[in-house]
Amino acid sequence: MKKWVATIGVIVAALFVLPFRASTSGLLVDSDTAVLLRTIREKQDPSLWFRGDWPLFNHFYRPISTLVFELDNRLYGDWAPGYGWTNAILVALAVALLGWFAFELTGQKWVAAASSWTFALWVNQRMGWMPAIVGTLGFGVLIIGAIRHWRKPLLYVPVVLALWFVADELTGMQPLWFRTVGWIPGRTATTMTVFCLVAMASYARWERRSPVERPADPITPLTPPATRSTRLTVTKPAGYGWLALAAIAVILALGSYEQAVMLPACLLTIGLGFRFQKQPGRRGWIAFHGVMWGLLVGYVVLCHQILPTQNSAYQNQQLRFGPGVWLSLSDYVYPFGGQWISIRGQLDMGVGLLMTSFPLTWLIEALKPIATAFTVRREWPLLLTAWAISIFAFLPMAWVQHFDHYHYWPMAMRAVFLTLLLPPIGRAVITAVSPRAELAPPRSHPAPGSLPRR
Repeated sequence: MKKWVATIGVIVAALFVLPFRASTSGLLVDSDTAVLLRTIREKQDPSLWFRGDWPLFNHFYRPISTLVFELDNRLYGDWAPGYGWTNAILVALAVALLGWFAFELTGQKWVAAASSWTFALWVNQRMGWMPAIVGTLGFGVLIIGAIRHWRKPLLYVPVVLALWFVADELTGMQPLWFRTVGWIPGRTATTMTVFCLVAMASYARWERRSPVERPADPITPLTPPATRSTRLTVTKPAGYGWLALAAIAVILALGSYEQAVMLPACLLTIGLGFRFQKQPGRRGWIAFHGVMWGLLVGYVVLCHQILPTQNSAYQNQQLRFGPGVWLSLSDYVYPFGGQWISIRGQLDMGVGLLMTSFPLTWLIEALKPIATAFTVRREWPLLLTAWAISIFAFLPMAWVQHFDHYHYWPMAMRAVFLTLLLPPIGRAVITAVSPRAELAPPRSHPAPGSLPRR
């Protein structure tokens, strides 16, 4: 895919969000939105949010995302559609920036376009019949594979389970539109995600094209001359300005929403992902990560100094512990692990359980992720990187009561993971449905004109 085609694909995916923006007058009726706007209008001091609690006064430090509310209040007043436009623009920016990040992480233009479109379809809840189509394809591969390779189940059974895993992933973790496009306070998460993606894309670009990247071979008398189809090029490395941009984006993300505390861990995962791909350590990459973790420590100290030390009533209400934490995390780590509560209830059926489809269903659900890992095992570095980032991005939100916008940043990362699954699984599908390889018949005597044997 040419770069300009991929770029247009990413832009169109971002613009696809805008027609589905919210524009009803009810946008400003929500209690949180009403209190936010009333407080902002009473204080008339945007700098106040850098020195203390944000307008809801429930002990959160969010000066950057609060400035977005301040801007909308100045621009639109009580005109609700204007706030809807801002929400949609923030979401569209994140879709576009996801394409940039996907390209910098993988160096593949088609991954950028496919990731952006997957995320845009999730946001607009327009995935449609695609999961069902992929699931049906799995049944087709199972039938054809069994006919052609029935004695070699490893050629077709794992890829069938992998296709069903992809079908599950295509449905998305949670619906995103209402809490990110149709709910004004959801812009805290989308604003943070914009800066998180800038930080990750900038750092990935520096890693991919850093100052210590191997330079082009020097030109010598033995160097072949350039022709119309080949040319002599010199590598143009990425400068340290990209690291500075990443650091600024980290600061802005931390000032937007608390979920950004996982951004240093995600950046470190990206760095380790490049190491897993046998790329040499770049000059200064360890120092950069030290600075990122230092920024996180500084953020925690700042919040401790300017915010009340006691939890607010809202925080006490939202915090949770116990099985719900694992149930939420299992969606990202190992989906079957979250089904143990329902399984425990079904076990009360005793021996009669064997007369139902439950055991087979549980076996399939348990093996889907394992079979997928087996199918894509030769391309694990990038896949492991994207998978781990999606988990880290969601990790702290598992300990609070559920809201859909908590999944916005993690699902953006999951879109990259899902896109990277497609090539190895596609190749495995071709192998599964292809005719069996047959050996050429042995020759009983030398072929005409062949050399004599001794």
